Amino acid sequence: FRMSRMYQKINDQKIFAVARYLRQNYVFKKVTKYLEEEKIYHIPLKGVVIRKLYREPWMRTSCDVDILVYEEELNKILNEIKTIRLKKK
Repeated sequence: FRMSRMYQKINDQKIFAVARYLRQNYVFKKVTKYLEEEKIYHIPLKGVVIRKLYREPWMRTSCDVDILVYEEELNKILNEIKTIRLKKK
């Protein structure tokens, strides 16, 4: 009984990690597509880059996606990110 409860907790965490990865990956692709279309120089950083080195990309958990951009482009990008988050496609 105790093992099955522990297994369930581990499985729940795995499902949560996969769901977070899928959500972050979706937003990352939408944002980078926008940046490329607008010819805005950007560099993806940290987790979104190194998760490709893991056996399964969802195993590299993170709470956010880091992308380096020029400061003068920031407001334009943030407005686009808000519209991406509001769209439900």
